[in-house]
Amino acid sequence: VKVVNVRDVAGNALAPAGPFVDPTIAVFQGIGSEAGCGETGCDNAPDCDGDGLSDAVEQRGWIVSITATDGTTSRREVTSEPCVGDTDGDLIDDKTEQQIGTDPRIVDTDGDALTDNQEYNQIFSNPIVQDSDNDSIDDGTEFNFFHTSPIHADTDGDQISDDTEISLANRNPRVA
Repeated sequence: VKVVNVRDVAGNALAPAGPFVDPTIAVFQGIGSEAGCGETGCDNAPDCDGDGLSDAVEQRGWIVSITATDGTTSRREVTSEPCVGDTDGDLIDDKTEQQIGTDPRIVDTDGDALTDNQEYNQIFSNPIVQDSDNDSIDDGTEFNFFHTSPIHADTDGDQISDDTEISLANRNPRVA
């Protein structure tokens, strides 16, 4: 981008004129617009960290939508670090985080006490939904405290949901 007639708020040129300086022009190198490219950029676009997500997409960012245990949804804009393949260090590269809709700067996108890596690669629950099986118990509480399944509303298969068995306080949600 080339900007001309650049002046400060008082109307003064930003730099003194000289043989190699034009104080009325500022040039910003940038990384290109990538016009016509897809969500993850272009094949020939700069990719400092080699994660398959162009630097422009990492800087421009994307929208992450989180569904809370009560069913409400919140949205926020996120970006990743262009020269770091896994910005938050959670063992999910930034391109995968963009593809699955997680936040590349936060290890636990949905805030349910399970890392995105645990949810995506080990438990197979949804890392952007606090209660993946919709049984009114967040995934972290199910997995870490009750040792029930965050992806099956009825862990033991007895036709009584985990939240009902737990709230009755006289049933074990892991034993049919």
